[in-house]
Amino acid sequence: MSEETIKWLGAREVQDRRFRNRDLASEFASAVDDKDIVVDMGCGNGANYRYMSELFPSQQRWIGIDVDAEMLGKAAGEFPAATFQAMQVNLAEQLDHLPCGPGIAITASAFLDLVSAAWIDEFACRCFTSVVLIAMTSSGLPEWTPFDQNDEAINGCLQQFRISDHGFGPSLGRDAATYLAENLSRRGCHVTMKASDWKLNDDQSEMIKMMISGIVRRVASMTDAVDVRAWSQRRMTQLERGRLQLTVPHVDLLSLPERLVFGQRPLIH
Repeated sequence: MSEETIKWLGAREVQDRRFRNRDLASEFASAVDDKDIVVDMGCGNGANYRYMSELFPSQQRWIGIDVDAEMLGKAAGEFPAATFQAMQVNLAEQLDHLPCGPGIAITASAFLDLVSAAWIDEFACRCFTSVVLIAMTSSGLPEWTPFDQNDEAINGCLQQFRISDHGFGPSLGRDAATYLAENLSRRGCHVTMKASDWKLNDDQSEMIKMMISGIVRRVASMTDAVDVRAWSQRRMTQLERGRLQLTVPHVDLLSLPERLVFGQRPLIH
């Protein structure tokens, strides 16, 4: 894993922790029995666990699933050895390996916007009887203040990349959470969605710089029709002068299976 990736994951974890919906996370934890197993899809280096474990008893059992053996090794260092099982699984091709059903709670963070409609269809079919919390799903494109003449063209490139194939088929991107919510609701689940947008200003200047640099690399690799480097220079100047704000839309989703709803009509909130 590159130093750049490690730095990005660390910075992302800080912002996710600031803006995740705590109420949904707490409701998820309350719906999980002490004897249930919590499955963390795409667990990476354990960031989701570090956040969620504060809400669970120390003896709660966890399964961390990731395709990357190095990431799983880092995650294993975060979990108590007696309560953690690592599973190296490629969820793009082996979704049938995902534990699910009553007695299994499923969570993930910064994951769902990478997957396809077909993947979500299969996931919902297999896992609708589990308590599910999917956090920090991208739900829109970066929103900059002040507006720049190149924002629209740059966001067009970002959208094109986001709906490309990230290994799971053509990604749903910003529509993924809504698609999953509608799918689970049709299966009798009670689904709640809450915004968890990043709202960044000059107090988070290092994160904004990383966002700008990442956008420059992405757009420059896709087209030369947009002067993304000039855009970057304008944005960096605004940031240095304390005049730049950035909203990165995200959404958190909680799904409670019908058996836990106590007769309440399934809704999407």
